Amino acid sequence: MTMERLLCMKGGMGETSYAKNSILQRKAIMKVKTLLDENLLKLMMLKKTSNGCWKIADLGCSSGPNTLISISNIMEIIHKSSLKLNHKKLVFQIYLNDLFENDFNNIFKLLPDFHQSMQGENFGACYMNATPGSFYGRLFPNYYIDIFHSSYCVHWLSQAPIYSKKKTEPLIKGNIYITRESPPSVYDVYLEHFERDFNNFLKSRYEELALDGVMVLTFVGRENNGEITSYEVLGMVLNQMVQEVQ
Repeated sequence: MTMERLLCMKGGMGETSYAKNSILQRKAIMKVKTLLDENLLKLMMLKKTSNGCWKIADLGCSSGPNTLISISNIMEIIHKSSLKLNHKKLVFQIYLNDLFENDFNNIFKLLPDFHQSMQGENFGACYMNATPGSFYGRLFPNYYIDIFHSSYCVHWLSQAPIYSKKKTEPLIKGNIYITRESPPSVYDVYLEHFERDFNNFLKSRYEELALDGVMVLTFVGRENNGEITSYEVLGMVLNQMVQEVQ
């Protein structure tokens, strides 16, 4: 079974769920809001005419309320700009995307309050859809989506890289991340895999994005500077915990 049919963030609303442990991702969404507004304003100026229906896709929505924060931010700027441009009453078609095992139901439970808040702002009709599948492949018809948004997702690879088909041992055996002791070949393999994944991502979005559409991506990276990262420290702690259990 492929990894895209197995992996997901922890669903539900429990103490260990993604919904309760995604404050960092929420801060990133709010931090880039100004950049998002600027890009959407440019899009609105290009769209001098509008059929009134905006198709928006959030890639890697996961199972918490963060995706609804992103969607509401996008809807707000489009609504305000449309009023200035005297566009017709808006309709929003929202597509929430993540892998097949994602807890979409957890998001759907939040929708009544979300719709109520949107009605209070008089944004117009808003229709929500779940679109399961890997964003490293096609998800939508050609030239279909007006706005692609993704926050803290695209840095996740499609699978764990390996040296070759003959050598299936993990590159970073004993660790959860590239460490200072990792040889240069490990960095090269991860970089090659990311380039391949990202090329597939961009190719798919190029075919799906409307001719005057826009895409806003936020994702993390690292420099090969030898500094200790939080992931390295976390890996040390987990290894110590395993040794204590044994």
